[in-house]
Amino acid sequence: MSNRSRLPVYGVYLDKADRKKPLSHIDFKFNPIDFIAHWQRCGATANYLAEFQAYNFDNRKKVTNIMSTVLNELIENAVKFSADAHQEASISIYNYGETLTLQCVNTTQLKQANKFEAFIKTLMETEVEELFLQQIMSAAEDDHTASGLGLITLKKDFNAKIGAKIVPDTERRLYTIYIKVVLDVNTLESL
Repeated sequence: MSNRSRLPVYGVYLDKADRKKPLSHIDFKFNPIDFIAHWQRCGATANYLAEFQAYNFDNRKKVTNIMSTVLNELIENAVKFSADAHQEASISIYNYGETLTLQCVNTTQLKQANKFEAFIKTLMETEVEELFLQQIMSAAEDDHTASGLGLITLKKDFNAKIGAKIVPDTERRLYTIYIKVVLDVNTLESL
């Protein structure tokens, strides 16, 4: 990561829309080790949080499915890329009426923070369909999983606005990654 006076901030973290008070919100804190030991907890947690939030919508089943997909992606990434499986991570959901904002926070090491920063820059600068195809082709050619494909899919399939903030913890030589996903309520209902 480059040494700069201000923090690297991308996408919807530049927006000020969520400075108003939410209609409701929920915070969930977890230790990645619990999910590593039992990977099914990622889906179970995503389903629970999605169902909880879906009661705010007319089409609860559809919104539950979408929200569960988004939450599962964020939770799995936090678990996979945490520097310390015992270091607390969190997921928060804020309902602002017109939008839902989901934020996931975890800590990671320099190498992973650099990879994530490069990816998020590309996600902000590249047309989503083009990036999706690039990631698929990269996975096929290199015979490995397409890193970042989940976040690209959220943007592509659910018209999600995505942002990130990377905060260095120089004392511990770690980085706190904040990922924000903003979903339009009308879009959720109409998908």
